[in-house]
Amino acid sequence: MTSRVALSDWSMLPRLQSSSSSSIFAPYRPKTTGEKRLIEVLLILSLFVVLAIVVYYFLNPSSTHIIGYQLVNTANGQANEFPSPSISPIYAKPVTYLFAAGIVAAYCFFSLGQGVIETRFPRWARAFFLLLSIMLLAMGLYEVLFNFAFWGAALVSHQDPDTVFNAWPVSTLKTNLTFASKMVLLWAVVAFFSTVTFKKSLDYDVSQPLH
Repeated sequence: MTSRVALSDWSMLPRLQSSSSSSIFAPYRPKTTGEKRLIEVLLILSLFVVLAIVVYYFLNPSSTHIIGYQLVNTANGQANEFPSPSISPIYAKPVTYLFAAGIVAAYCFFSLGQGVIETRFPRWARAFFLLLSIMLLAMGLYEVLFNFAFWGAALVSHQDPDTVFNAWPVSTLKTNLTFASKMVLLWAVVAFFSTVTFKKSLDYDVSQPLH
């Protein structure tokens, strides 16, 4: 028996392939109530961690006037680790917790928001936010490369990478490079999640063809 495939079926192949590729990298969309509840809990917990670290930052101002310094070092210049290495073999800086919690929060946000984006955002708006996300992703990747290149050059004269700061282009506005590097990398990751989510919403939208 010879089977016939309609021309319209073949025309769907590029879209299906594009949908498959974008969905691989897009945040997982919960399919059950249990999965949705779990992602909601993770979102709340991660946002709580972010809020707690932001409050800690403003309640502990640094005398160095370097942005992000107190999330990397203590007031006496020692590494700010929590919990203390003397009581736990596993520890990290507040900026690392902020970085990790930010990634989890962004992933959960876009995971839960996919349905809203696909049903309540018009196609032109999703296309606009996709373009905006790509632009922010490119900017974030540039900043990541710049910071690591700057970091590598600065380590020639600095033994402690956590004390390196960037005072360019405004000398009075100094930024700790450990803090800046993790924050711009977080920026790039969030922009990536946004890019693949909006791209996926456009790939799966077959009810509103382009005109």
